[in-house]
Parts: sequence; C-alpha cells; structure tokens
Amino acid sequence: SSGDILHSSLPNGISGQISGTSYSAFCRVSGCRVFNGAGDVVFVGDDPALDLQDAFTLSLWMRADEIPSFPNTGLISKGDLRYGLTYHSDGHAWFYVGDGTNALHAPVSPGAWHHVAGVFDKLDSLPLRLYVDGMEAATSTSAFSASGAEGDFLIGQYNFNSFSGRID
Repeated sequence: SSGDILHSSLPNGISGQISGTSYSAFCRVSGCRVFNGAGDVVFVGDDPALDLQDAFTLSLWMRADEIPSFPNTGLISKGDLRYGLTYHSDGHAWFYVGDGTNALHAPVSPGAWHHVAGVFDKLDSLPLRLYVDGMEAATSTSAFSASGAEGDFLIGQYNFNSFSGRID
C-alpha cells in the first residue's frame, strides 16, 4: 500500500517508496506490483548504485492492461531520458539510452505476460539490443558511449505517465 517500502533482494539493499501500487501473488515469477495507470509508482530515488554507465541490462516481466493513450508510460526509468524501458501508445516496448532518439522498440501485446530486456554495451559493435520473450527483437548502433548518471529511478512511471498493468 502507499507509503510502504519495497525492499530489494539484491545485496546492495536498494529499496523504493510505494505510492498507490498494490501487491499481487498472481504473477509471472513471484509476487508483483499492480499499477493502475493513474499515478502509481515505486520511487527508488537517485541511488548511486543505479548510475549505470558503460554496460548494463534492464529486464522485467510485464503484463499491460491496455495500450496506453500517452506516448510513453514508464516500466522502469532513470532520470529524464538517462535510460529506461517504456510502453508506448504504438503498442511497443521501447528501450532507450541517453535520449529518446537513441532507442529501440518492438511490439508487445496487452493482456499477456512478456519478458522484455534492454541491453547496452558500449564495447559491442551493436551496443543497443532489445529482447522480447527471449528473442532478439531489435539492434542498433548508439549515439552515446555511456548513459547519464543523474536522476531518480522509477518503476511504473516515466515523465508522470503511469503504466497500467503488472510488473514482475
């Protein structure tokens, strides 16, 4: 419930402040958060452990209730276009690093569980990769050699646009 803390099982102990989301045991892997699309968010803040720069993977299970009416609803994001995964009004999951023009996208249907992973590795010949349900969906070169570090890490929201569905 709102005001509760969501604790990480990772060794660094990162935690987030829950605002509006609910818990459900009916998820893909384990218990997940249910977002209502109307302001729900898990606010992690600007933890230095999340200042990912040269190589990283963002990975989650998502089940969208519907295709959003806003251009970008947040799945997970860091700062204003530092890096993230969003669900777009075109019915695609988007992975971006650096800014919205340095991005990949692939279709993700609502009403079903999907595993989405974005990979950035500046040493790779194609440093941007997007995977949907275990299959490589898109690759690209990158206009950036690293992501920006500053900014708050959010789950379920980007630029005040909230996701409607479940994130595991």
